[in-house]
Amino acid sequence: MEDKELLTLAGRLNLPEAVLAPLAAAAKALPEGLPIKQLTEPEAAAADWKTITAQLPVWQEDNGMAQLAVMLAAACRTEERYRREDIPAEVFLSTMDCFRRFLEETHARTGQWAFDRGFWTWRQTGGLLFRLGTLEFEYRRMRPGPQPEGIEAEAPVLSVHIPSDAVLEREKLDSSYNMALRFFSQERRCPWGRPRAMVCSSWLLAPALDGLLPESSGIRRFAGDYRIYDVDEEDQEFYEWLFDGYKPLEELPEHTSLQRAVKAHLAAGGRLGMARGVLTHKAITENQGGGMGVKIAAHTMEYQGGRIVSHLQLRNYSALDYKEYKRIYEECFHDMRIALQRFPIECCGSREELERKKEEIYILEIDGKIIGSVAIYGNEIDDLVVEKSFQGMGYGTALLRFAVSSLQSNHTSPIILHVADWNQSALKIYLKNGFSIVKTEEI
Repeated sequence: MEDKELLTLAGRLNLPEAVLAPLAAAAKALPEGLPIKQLTEPEAAAADWKTITAQLPVWQEDNGMAQLAVMLAAACRTEERYRREDIPAEVFLSTMDCFRRFLEETHARTGQWAFDRGFWTWRQTGGLLFRLGTLEFEYRRMRPGPQPEGIEAEAPVLSVHIPSDAVLEREKLDSSYNMALRFFSQERRCPWGRPRAMVCSSWLLAPALDGLLPESSGIRRFAGDYRIYDVDEEDQEFYEWLFDGYKPLEELPEHTSLQRAVKAHLAAGGRLGMARGVLTHKAITENQGGGMGVKIAAHTMEYQGGRIVSHLQLRNYSALDYKEYKRIYEECFHDMRIALQRFPIECCGSREELERKKEEIYILEIDGKIIGSVAIYGNEIDDLVVEKSFQGMGYGTALLRFAVSSLQSNHTSPIILHVADWNQSALKIYLKNGFSIVKTEEI
């Protein structure tokens, strides 16, 4: 292990001067043969950290300097991976800035320069957690327990973390979400598959805060982007982040308006706890120039062709179709929503919503396998999707003609649909089959 490389990184991360000498001493005293490299592997990092800690001093004995030395040694190797994957250097430095931040947080709380977050930072060294703008995003599997609808346990998700120095302004939040969308659109960064959603578990989402904070609050702004799917009023983690640890009610500090509000809430018999939510913010924009977001050219198209007779046999959607329908639907729109910076990426309706629309959704099935689907809402053709392995075989055209034929049979006019200009393959199919663009607008 190169002590010099480790200490060079410590300098680049602007670790406090008071830490450098004990860090250097701890690095020299590390046992030989520690499996440092495994701390850089997503699948191995968590288990490897447990193996390594068994060979290190208990952090209280050396203020965690041995743990910090190991983590920085691993981070040096993680940087090599960043370079191989063309991840910008600023993302590496922002992500690894956690070491400086954790040291300073502990010093502010205890008066000691100590590192006690080794249990957490294998996520950064393992290439699972990245700081992208004001927020951090951890690529992980959905854990057992309460789940957002449509996301099963073990599904890959992005867990959103709020660093202590995060600025919860609208522009900065949207920028972070956009950065994460683009960053994790690359399959090599997603060893367990593309993330299905962004989720957050935090006391900042606790519903009780809504009545304790003004509308202009950054915390309320952040929480407002999430749909809550679970609340745990018994959780006490907020004491650590809000009051620097658990204390009897009468000893809780009142230095900030939030501390005072929460203390008064607790004194009145209220609870805070934490909540879990899934990101639902639908208009993520990336500020460009004068604050303008990404614009989408959307075409309204009208059928102007002749009479169509379709012999395609379709059935209506059923509740039993949900899982497979959702998979096909979201797979079809995934790349477009990333390219156009639309979130959530996973945009299929809920079970309840699709159940309400089941008479308007038509399923193409072959040998018991769903091949595609199309919806007819009033005079509009919508949600035309084809399972990826069956695309390019004419099924999309067949579904389109079925929808036109159905509307013509009901003497419905005009027959319209909407398509993003980005989706050139769909646009060409529509133009080839009697549709013309009647309006184009930016949205």
